Amino acid sequence: MDYNYTIKKNKRSKNLRIKIKSKNNILVTIPYYISYKQGEIFLKEKEPWILKHLSNIKENPLKFKPYTESKKEAKDLIIKKLNFFNEKYNFKFNKVFIRNQSTIWGSCSSNKNLNFNYKILFLKDSLQDYLIVHELCHLQEMNHSKKFYSLIEKTIPNYKSLQKELKKYLIN
Repeated sequence: MDYNYTIKKNKRSKNLRIKIKSKNNILVTIPYYISYKQGEIFLKEKEPWILKHLSNIKENPLKFKPYTESKKEAKDLIIKKLNFFNEKYNFKFNKVFIRNQSTIWGSCSSNKNLNFNYKILFLKDSLQDYLIVHELCHLQEMNHSKKFYSLIEKTIPNYKSLQKELKKYLIN
């Protein structure tokens, strides 16, 4: 095997999963009742799939500055864009948090708090806009239904192409 991997047990996991985080970082999540040996067997069985996906990974073109240097600038940008886009939607939200997350760009809590990864700051404008509108629309629809995407489409009609483009950028 020409890659590094980690096997992690998760009490809530019901299935074995493989997540390719980067060329040198593969995470295998296994249910608590599965042995590490079974996790390694699973990894070996999935090796053709892993190698195929590793060959498709390009180096992340984004260069992130440290969180502490960028948090305030990211918050200012996100608040500005939230206010701009929310003029169309007029949704109510509580707090906005800027975090250093390793796997997601943003989230919306049931308490109507919006969370964003500071690394949004390093994306091009159209991707920033899509991510901000995406989380904003979760204030109305806490799912990924057709209704949810039609809300996004009001402001970001090309959201599907932006979703695809965003997959090029690994967060970590």
